Amino acid sequence: MPIYRVALLLRSSLGTPLAGDTLWGHIAWGVCYREGEAGVAAWLDAYDHGEPPLVISDPLPAGYFPRPRLPRPVTGVETPTRSEAHDFKTIGKRQWVSHNVWSRIASELSAARVFEGISTSSQPESGRHAGTLHAGINRLTGGTDQEGGGLLYAVERTWYAAPARFDVWAHSSGGVEEVRRWFDDGLSGGYGRDGASGLGHIEVEDVQPVDLPPCAGANAVMTLGPLTPAVGDPARGFMSLQTRAGRLGGVFAIGATPSGSTVRQKRPVHALERGSILLTDDPRPWYGRVLRGVHEDPAIRHCGLTIAIPCRLEAAQLAEAM
Repeated sequence: MPIYRVALLLRSSLGTPLAGDTLWGHIAWGVCYREGEAGVAAWLDAYDHGEPPLVISDPLPAGYFPRPRLPRPVTGVETPTRSEAHDFKTIGKRQWVSHNVWSRIASELSAARVFEGISTSSQPESGRHAGTLHAGINRLTGGTDQEGGGLLYAVERTWYAAPARFDVWAHSSGGVEEVRRWFDDGLSGGYGRDGASGLGHIEVEDVQPVDLPPCAGANAVMTLGPLTPAVGDPARGFMSLQTRAGRLGGVFAIGATPSGSTVRQKRPVHALERGSILLTDDPRPWYGRVLRGVHEDPAIRHCGLTIAIPCRLEAAQLAEAM
């Protein structure tokens, strides 16, 4: 199946961090709104039988891949100066690798080469986080007055400098028009919390068929989003774990599910963080699975699939991973 690069433009602040599994949930709801319950049920069932209709990466800053989760290299200096230690710490916090740097280091990937590459290249502007104060409403009076004064609470938002562009790498059996429609439908009501009030306003700028970056003699892959491995997926490499605990979206965010449940929170799911390196001599463009059993309503799913790009670990780094 072809690979697509979906170009997104963020036009507002965010109430929910950008993540591939959250975006996939929005797309699933878009399918439901357009094709009805039977249509989305068939779309979800396809993930259990053969090729999945759509696998996506995290939304990544345009022109960048995540930093590979390799161990940090040693400095090579027994006692670094204060300045050297500060630089090492600063570079160590950088999270992104430009496409140009990746093309240079992917065929002989090592912690030292990654560190050297990101130390000399630019980084995308990170979002700025700040709390926005809101007034709690007294549902009895319709006003903000409470006994002892008003009730204020803060909601954290994330702002990116304009233009804030992101790339989503997608693997799909659909054509360009269908993939674009899935994204348009899924993002029509905004992304994440408070989308109905203007947060998470994301436009689909372009959808283009592309090839994943090649790597001759690849012996590993790097994930581009959160991954819950399926049986048979690579089990060795360099990786970090995270816990995903999503919430129900769409009409289930305010109403009951078909089984009558009003529980909004999904059960926690363990996942590998983006940038994880998995050893394999037969790279595939995607890994993972769509999970059932993440909610008391059996119809609810969680996406543990993501895109992966091939790479080749140098001998010493490969031996450490083994």
